[in-house]
Amino acid sequence: IDLELPEKAEREEEVEEGMCKALEDIRAMGIEEGEALGEARGKAQSIIEFAKELDWSTEQILQRLQDKLHISPEEAKEYLNRYQ
Repeated sequence: IDLELPEKAEREEEVEEGMCKALEDIRAMGIEEGEALGEARGKAQSIIEFAKELDWSTEQILQRLQDKLHISPEEAKEYLNRYQ
């Protein structure tokens, strides 16, 4: 009779539980990142639409995006190109 089998099975179960937990954590992080990205896109679109209604210049819009969303000039340009 091999007395190591129950111990080995317990270790395998612990490893499996750890892997499941890790996958759940990764999934949760992905959801959070997706929600944050969606929120930022929505804010950017609103800023751009509002600024266009006020006839703001491109430079003013870019600066506003950077200030409100705490993003780089390159990211602000990407949003402007997407929602203009």
